Amino acid sequence: VLTVWHTYSGKEEDEFNKMVDRYRATQPTLNVVVEFQPFAGAPEKFVVAATAGNAPDLMRFQNDRLGEVAKLGYLEPLDSRLDPATIQRFTPQTLSAMRIEGKIYALPVTQDLLAIIYNKALFRAANENLPNDNWTTNDLIRIATNLTAGGKWGFVTPQTNAFYWFPWLAGYGGEIFTVPDTSPIAGDADVGLNTPEAARSVLFMQGLDKVHHLMFANPGEDPMLTAFLSGQVAMMTTGPWNIPAVQRAEIDFGIALYPIVSDTGLRAKPVLGVKGFGIWKLSSVKDDAFDFLKFITVPDQQKMFALGVGGVPGTNDIPTAQAAFTDPDILANPIISRFLLQATYSSEFPSRPEMANVWGPMTDALTFIYTNVDPTAAGAVTQAQTILTEKEQLIYG
Repeated sequence: VLTVWHTYSGKEEDEFNKMVDRYRATQPTLNVVVEFQPFAGAPEKFVVAATAGNAPDLMRFQNDRLGEVAKLGYLEPLDSRLDPATIQRFTPQTLSAMRIEGKIYALPVTQDLLAIIYNKALFRAANENLPNDNWTTNDLIRIATNLTAGGKWGFVTPQTNAFYWFPWLAGYGGEIFTVPDTSPIAGDADVGLNTPEAARSVLFMQGLDKVHHLMFANPGEDPMLTAFLSGQVAMMTTGPWNIPAVQRAEIDFGIALYPIVSDTGLRAKPVLGVKGFGIWKLSSVKDDAFDFLKFITVPDQQKMFALGVGGVPGTNDIPTAQAAFTDPDILANPIISRFLLQATYSSEFPSRPEMANVWGPMTDALTFIYTNVDPTAAGAVTQAQTILTEKEQLIYG
């Protein structure tokens, strides 16, 4: 028996199950048991199971949570199993995201990131030109203001979710960590979340709501998507995982890059997240688990997962195989090709164990700033930076 925990949902889960069935056909004597786990709490559930000695043989992780689990000693290093051909299968960036303190603890299966999805019909109704690849935040505000009318909102992005703030952090010249994942955190200067650049980026993002009134108050991920699918939102920030829902809603959509920040001249850059499967260190079927990993990461399987088979659309996820980026079918896909372009303007999603400590304090910081700091007030940057400093100490501690 090979037990696999995954965190796919919707179209991704459908396509993953098809991939598993293709693997089962090659291994008729192996019983592959697949179990879904909610994405948000899956790493914690794996740690609990591993501590009790009954973890699954394989578990899907995003790279920002991989480091903390690897550091606990619950994952099998894969380096001794990786021959040169398998290593060369992956793009260097995605394989590096699976490397913690010099060792590879998972094989990358997909990569994804945010971009800006827009409703072409709402642009046409407002006689507004579609975004170009070199637009700026001034352009974004002007266009979104023009599109905010008659119960419609011009631009919606979650206001207290750090994942949606990170692009603006990069656009203002900030970083999550100021040292690479291979270097230890030696002091609070190695965490870059309490800087003036970070404070200005928070105030800019929250000002899109509180100053420019381009969106309904303090939107979250689900309300944002619901409003977009109902035709009430002209632009939202999301990733490939929500494209199937947009297609089902029959919205004529386009994909825009994050803009250049007018205040800095730097482009806002979403973090590039890499998701892969790791093997439980105490698994009794490690050879089978690694064989499964090699199967689901071959370029042909990644291509079928992304594009679909037999006329049935796939997930539109970005593959991690180098061969995918010269595959004419992949490059001809208008969704994947746009996210690939956004990926060239992306920042590293840290894999280091300390990344697990970022989410709670930063949610608190963004929420407190949203509630208590007026972006237009004198001293707003100082106020925001003071709050960020307090929360960063929790991250560093």
